[in-house]
Amino acid sequence: MKHFDAVIIGAGASGLMCAATALRRGKSIAVIEHNPKALQKVSVSGGGKCNFTNMAASKEHYLSSNPDFCISALKQFSPRDMLQFVQNHRIKTYQKTPGRFFCSETSAVLIKALLQETSAAEFFYNTVFKGFEQTKNGFIVKTEKNSLECTSLVISCGGLSYPGLGVSSAGYDAAKKTGHRIIPCRPALVPFNLDSSVMKHLKYLQGISLPVEIKTGSRRIKEDLLFTHFGLSGPAALQASLYWNKGMPLQINFLPETDVFAHLKSLKQNSKQKVNTVFKAFFPDKFINFIIGEPSLFLAETPDKKLREISSRINAWTIVPAGTRGFRQAEVTAGGIDTADVSSRTMESKKIKNLYFTGEVLDITGELGGFNLQWAFSSGYVAGKNL
Repeated sequence: MKHFDAVIIGAGASGLMCAATALRRGKSIAVIEHNPKALQKVSVSGGGKCNFTNMAASKEHYLSSNPDFCISALKQFSPRDMLQFVQNHRIKTYQKTPGRFFCSETSAVLIKALLQETSAAEFFYNTVFKGFEQTKNGFIVKTEKNSLECTSLVISCGGLSYPGLGVSSAGYDAAKKTGHRIIPCRPALVPFNLDSSVMKHLKYLQGISLPVEIKTGSRRIKEDLLFTHFGLSGPAALQASLYWNKGMPLQINFLPETDVFAHLKSLKQNSKQKVNTVFKAFFPDKFINFIIGEPSLFLAETPDKKLREISSRINAWTIVPAGTRGFRQAEVTAGGIDTADVSSRTMESKKIKNLYFTGEVLDITGELGGFNLQWAFSSGYVAGKNL
């Protein structure tokens, strides 16, 4: 049986950063991947351009049952460190918004760099991880093809999002068998479904995108909202889904910078406009007809009660989604291995020596905008530095 210093389960972003870091320290590394090639999620992220980091990465942008857990890893391998890694490989980048970095060409250039950094590792592709056994000196890792022996074992096999890429619950299952708690998993950064009764009224809005502020629970998100044939999508909906739970309402402000009632009242005295005309500068006609409902209404003749009603629909339109589009359309998995059982400084299990967890398999979920890939790289680096 072949022996390695470490076996890494999963050839994703965190697994390969872990491998690259450990290889620089002279460790012998094996990587087990059930797909035919590495970095499948990286290849499709950011619309194929790979939003690989966000300079604003800090605990405020991550959801976890332990909000402080991510702090140490993000300090040890920061967004600036990731940017330096990319620059060292002469990868051209651009910022879509300040601090949000993408590859100027395609994600293929970053994939190439990570594969170059891990060329000394032994990869086992199309190989399904079946679990592990502890031994006196480490672990025996079992696959459907063979078994490998190692001193350290790293579980980096991701979450349940993107099922088309052949994801599995193997990481959670292995953790659970060894006494690690699992925070219930759910799809996140995912569009919302609306009830068919609601969609009857929204069907004419399909394809309309508007800048909004969405409030869900105590969280407020300012982004673009897209009306679709099934419900709500776009960055605002995806971001809101991270903080949403079944049955919670979404309160949507279509003009977050404007007190609509105050604006209408200020115009009312001397205006001969129809109410819908006032909003032509802000919204397309289809949306105006939907939100106001009475396109023939003259502003001067409209009672304040009616103006408040219209204002409320624009500043605080409230709806309860039927659910989300599920893991099939989710960008990430919220929940995962409870970080209370893992060292934030090393990513090593507190229950089993030389067992490490990195990336999405842990109960750390970032907001939209490069935060999840930064977490993958940071946590992978930390594990690789300590195994």
